[in-house]
Order: sequence, then structure tokens, then C-alpha cells
Amino acid sequence: MLVKLPDKDVFFPWENEMNSIIISEIELNDWYFLDNGFASTAGMESAHKPIIQLASELLVKKSSHILDLGCGNGALLREIMKANDCIVPYGIETSLEKVKHARLLIPEHGGNFHVGNMFCKGLLGRLDKSFELVLLMPGRLLEIDRVHRHTLYNFLNRNAKNIMVYAYGDWLTRFEGLGRLAGLAGLRLLCNSKEPVVSLAAIYRDSEECRLP
Repeated sequence: MLVKLPDKDVFFPWENEMNSIIISEIELNDWYFLDNGFASTAGMESAHKPIIQLASELLVKKSSHILDLGCGNGALLREIMKANDCIVPYGIETSLEKVKHARLLIPEHGGNFHVGNMFCKGLLGRLDKSFELVLLMPGRLLEIDRVHRHTLYNFLNRNAKNIMVYAYGDWLTRFEGLGRLAGLAGLRLLCNSKEPVVSLAAIYRDSEECRLP
């Protein structure tokens, strides 16, 4: 089944026929997992499981704003919301199509999903609120320059009560684990696990503590 999406990058109240779509039918679309870089729904759910578990333990039915930087189609946020219906999700994603899908998966908060660059000062300025949790794949910080990294660092220091970092597959293999990947991105893990795939993290206070290019 293919779901028709809105043509414009503007959030409007969904029409009655859109509201009647059953989520299980939406999940039959290949974009449900492909948007997030996975080959199947099962693979995506397996990779998301430890992230959902840690987020659920942290939030514990607390009314919270949560931001996913590089949210894909919002599938991860939607699963976290199932464990805590008090959560208000927000997401930033560069792909217009993925944001349209996020607004379809979480229509009640569709206006909280933004198309743009997570390192853009103007976009981050529009999200100037306190977030109980911010989700981030630290590899993204290795793809941009120091100035843009520090734009995001400043936002996180000001707006994030907790930073959660994670990585999948090739990112973990190439960088020999999440700890080294996060360290190269200017973040240190706050967990004692030997080989974590997800962890709370903090930004190094002194840029000399980490090996940024």
C-alpha cells in the first residue's frame, strides 16, 4: 500500500482520510525502514531497541520535550513515545521526504519536525527551549567544520539536559566502538559498559581534551 503525502513542506491539519490510516498499514511501506538506513523493519527495530530502552529508563513517564537531531522519518521517536505518552517529540532532518513521512507517522506533533541542517544557527534558534533529552549520532559531527560543531555544542550546552549518543553497524566498526567515535566528535560517554552502542554523553569542556581535526 502506498500512502499519498502532502505536496508542500508546510504542516496543515490532516484531512479525515489521512487520520483514518492505520499505522500498521503505513509500516508496510519500504520507506518506513529505508528512510532510516535499514534494509528491513526487523533490522531497524533491533538497532533501535537499546536506544528506546535507555530513553525510557531516563524519562520514566516524565512530561518531556525530546529532540532527535537527524530524525529520519521519526520512527525512533514514535517508539520512544509508546513507552511514555507524556513526551513531546521534535526532529530535524535534511530530507524533505523524510520529514513528510515523520509528519505522517506522528501527525499530532507534525509541526515539530523541521527540514534543515542541525548545525544551522537560525534553525536551532527556533528551537530555543529546554529539552530533557537530545538524541545524536556523533558521526555527523565529523562531517563538518569546527565552527559548525561549536554552533551545535553551544545549543546543546544551553538547551539539552541530557545528550544521548548512539551508532549502528559500519560506524561502530570503522571507529572501533562508540567511545572512540564520540571522543573524536568532542563527546565523552557517561556509561561504564565495555562496548556500548548507546550512552548518555557530555561535551568536553576543553577542546584540547579531544582530537578534533
